[in-house]
Amino acid sequence: MGEWNPCADLVDAMTPSGFIALQVHSIGKDESRVGLQVKWKNIRIMTTNLQKYRTPYSPIIPQVSFLENTLTDREKAEGWKLLFDGKLQPDG
Repeated sequence: MGEWNPCADLVDAMTPSGFIALQVHSIGKDESRVGLQVKWKNIRIMTTNLQKYRTPYSPIIPQVSFLENTLTDREKAEGWKLLFDGKLQPDG
């Protein structure tokens, strides 16, 4: 407890913008916490100079890709290859 655990590196072509959701995943077995409100304040979202604050790459962070017939830069760097190039070959 107390350590930051990233959940995923999501890559898709559907969500270039959207909303940010904050969620409490568990209250454990402490029934006294059922129904309590959780509030965050002074949350800051960076939109510029992002490279300066980027978390270093770690292969333990799972990447989930929803790109069709396309490899992500990370998949290419890790040596993944597509089995099908997306082009149909003539019979014969």
